[in-house]
Amino acid sequence: MFDPTIFDNVKVVMEGAVYDKDLDGVLNVIDRKDFVNLAEMSRHYSISFAIYDHPSSYCKWQLSSDVRQLSNEILRPYDKSEQGCLTSIEFSILVTMNEQEWKGIEEIISNHWKGRNISLEIRIPYPLEENVRLHATVHFDRIIMEEDIDDLVEMLTFMLNTLHSLREHGY
Repeated sequence: MFDPTIFDNVKVVMEGAVYDKDLDGVLNVIDRKDFVNLAEMSRHYSISFAIYDHPSSYCKWQLSSDVRQLSNEILRPYDKSEQGCLTSIEFSILVTMNEQEWKGIEEIISNHWKGRNISLEIRIPYPLEENVRLHATVHFDRIIMEEDIDDLVEMLTFMLNTLHSLREHGY
């Protein structure tokens, strides 16, 4: 019998929580990706969603696991130090070419994710358009285990609250 990995268990619970909110009319799932990289023996999952009445800004929750984490889980189940997965959250917001606007968005996101490292990236389309896309990534610098599943499900509320705050500020 196949024993699901930490990655599989965390993914299934979070995916279910997001789709429950979709069914409740709270959010709209706009993308989902589940990759297995056979060259690196790694896994990556992401699910993106937006608030129903505001699709210009969206959130992407990401989960990843590499060969070291997976092999330690299977071959050394007693050694929890090298098991688990990594997670991050990325907010994508349609903005103008205005650095003050970008700093305001960073402040809004920082208010919801106090103490977390947040990085900003601007993606400029070619040919140049009036609006560009700002990607703000919230980094979690620790390994996620099955024991953290309840915290991850609670994070979904923070993700939605962040999207609502962005909408209230015109993003």
